[in-house]
Amino acid sequence: MEIDFPVEFIVYGTAVSLQASRKSKNAWKTEVKTAGYAALPQGHFWYEGRAALTLYYFPSETMIGDVDNIIKTAQDALSKHILKDDNQIDRVVVQRFNPDATFEFTDPSIILQTALFSAESALYVKISNDPYEDLL
Repeated sequence: MEIDFPVEFIVYGTAVSLQASRKSKNAWKTEVKTAGYAALPQGHFWYEGRAALTLYYFPSETMIGDVDNIIKTAQDALSKHILKDDNQIDRVVVQRFNPDATFEFTDPSIILQTALFSAESALYVKISNDPYEDLL
């Protein structure tokens, strides 16, 4: 069964960086995969075309550390799952929204709205089969 794009889902919890312990990274990757499976149709098979990845992180407390540290573990978790390999990703958009940040999205999806209003830390993930989306 083919995947309908975009695929959106939320991973709850504190995002783990590539520098974390192997145990922590594996646990976080499992969280990403579990959340991703719930967003996919039964019997799906991974996508093999070019892709774009959007990651919006909404920490429950001000995040200390570099926002780019959460990219690789999330990408790795998508491999052999939603995507055949993370090298299919041509574009990554990543943004951190600390609790004191004020920003209004113009037309957020229901899933993005859920992440926005979560009391716990949440990573919003969107995978698109259009690596040029939103580019003018």
